Amino acid sequence: MIRVSGGRFKGRRLDLAPAVGTRPSSAKVREALASAVGERWNGRVVADLFAGSGALGIEALSRGALHTIFVELDPRAVRVLRSNLEGLGLGADEARVRRADAWRWLAKLERGELPQGQRPTVLLADPPYHPGILARLLPPLFRLVDSGALALCAVEHAAGQTELPPAPVGVGLRTRCHGRSAFSIVERVDP
Repeated sequence: MIRVSGGRFKGRRLDLAPAVGTRPSSAKVREALASAVGERWNGRVVADLFAGSGALGIEALSRGALHTIFVELDPRAVRVLRSNLEGLGLGADEARVRRADAWRWLAKLERGELPQGQRPTVLLADPPYHPGILARLLPPLFRLVDSGALALCAVEHAAGQTELPPAPVGVGLRTRCHGRSAFSIVERVDP
């Protein structure tokens, strides 16, 4: 069990996903991420990739996001995620769960194949802490931010991961470490 760290659901309990390989974002990391993102998710559609129990996306909803799309493949995690949303009283107007492979969903987003109501402007991701994951995940996020399809992306990862690919001109990448975890934020920057 973990608790929502801020906003309208602050202190509310969330059950953890029992899926193999899932690891909940710590309260410290979620709080730091919320501080780094600030109000830039207010009133926006947010996607939570590799959602697990939904902690990141629920934190965004708690702190002002308009709607969150949760993308998770594991059926056990999806059951826990839906239970967490139901326990908070979040219906389809604020939260939608997509049982889907995050990589395929991201590819559809990049190709512009998602229906209008399922296109986020902020993307949060907490993928497994596998070597090479950032080298695979960051390039499509760079392209989505560079094209203007996304305003901001935040990716949680292990603090020791050093395989961050260089961001293209006009796209910023900044990383903050918190113990064994870190998050990197991708956003447009003035050249």
